[in-house]
Amino acid sequence: VNSTNTTTNNTAFAITVAGFSDGRRTWYVNCSDAAGNIGTSATRNFTIDTTAPTVTLNAPANLTNTTSTSMTFNWTATDALRTTMTCNLTLDGTVRYTETSLDESTVTTTRTISSISEAIHTWNVTCADDLGNSASSATRTFTVDNTAPAVTLNSPANLTNTSNTNPTFNWTATDVLSSAMTCNLTIDGS
Repeated sequence: VNSTNTTTNNTAFAITVAGFSDGRRTWYVNCSDAAGNIGTSATRNFTIDTTAPTVTLNAPANLTNTTSTSMTFNWTATDALRTTMTCNLTLDGTVRYTETSLDESTVTTTRTISSISEAIHTWNVTCADDLGNSASSATRTFTVDNTAPAVTLNSPANLTNTSNTNPTFNWTATDVLSSAMTCNLTIDGS
């Protein structure tokens, strides 16, 4: 963009230039007087950034099931133009870890959170660059489950005698967190 304007001596002059896309730019001004002398300013840099960082969740995978009360979270944040990003790891609606990275356009972070309760949990990461452009990752779910299912044998009753050579075995399995379980019927230890 080149713009030519008449400027009054020793008076600040401003011009608004529209239509820039995101990117790094340089600018300077040169002025000539009536005698043809040309003075050139120093060159300055500026960046236009209207794009939020991108956030990719790497681990744990969505719908992970674990017995551990510690979980290692891993994500990658990328911002093509800004070199400072702040990312928040949110677990069940509460920010559990904040990291600010400097001088990097791509940052991969690994963070372990301990003392996670036995329950179904949600997590995501929100990152913002130093201009306030912000984006959140998708939200993932994982389950911490340390309690084994309770199994109740319904029939046949203990010590049942029968002439039926095709007995039906009936049981009820109950789990606090899992709606579906895998159950194996074992007869005579095999």
